Amino acid sequence: MQPPERKSLREISAGIIVYRRTEEGVKFLLLYHGHSYWNFAKGKIESEEKSLEAALRETEEETGISARDLRLDRTFQAHERFVFRRGTNQIYKTVIFYLAEARTEKIVISTREHSGYGWFSMSEAKRIIGKYRDSQRVLKLAHDFLQRGSARIDGRINADRKHEHAVRPRQSQPILQQSSRQAQQHGQNIHPAKEGVPHHGVQRKSVRPHAPHPAWQGGNVRRYRGGARPPWRGPGGG
Repeated sequence: MQPPERKSLREISAGIIVYRRTEEGVKFLLLYHGHSYWNFAKGKIESEEKSLEAALRETEEETGISARDLRLDRTFQAHERFVFRRGTNQIYKTVIFYLAEARTEKIVISTREHSGYGWFSMSEAKRIIGKYRDSQRVLKLAHDFLQRGSARIDGRINADRKHEHAVRPRQSQPILQQSSRQAQQHGQNIHPAKEGVPHHGVQRKSVRPHAPHPAWQGGNVRRYRGGARPPWRGPGGG
């Protein structure tokens, strides 16, 4: 009897690195698969399906978070590549990851695939991902991307403040009074900004950090009601 033929196969999956902004900083969502294995929401790309469509579908199936509850960072994409054996076949796996901010803190995990989940800081997530170096690399890429985005926002705010300071009118005269006088000199018409609309035509919405959910106090890991607590070591895990 001949031994079964060994094959080399390629698989492509897609997933989303989900995060939330809290008073303690950015927290990443990790799902517990059992056997000390934590990772992001992900799954195989089905036929006729694009990678982003698969990532959104898998995220909703595994976490209960739908596309309307995610704010996708469309300029971010990272890839995880690894090799493993399934039976007699060797699988060359590629996972395409997107990045999205969750607008909800409610998670409903798929009990067929996971037994727990948690929201973790960068350092906590890196520690519990453990030996999976490529997952750690993808996590760091996402974290650095968010850090750069925060720096750009802070830079724009500081630049706007400097600009406002530079063009601030003389304090002895209201800005509309000054503008009207200048317009009369130059033969121009001044239309005061409508109520609620700033002079520069830009409205900025301040982003208020989400307060930690009361259920998080004393630990980061949330458990499925019917399942055992995922065994891990780290802050809040015991």
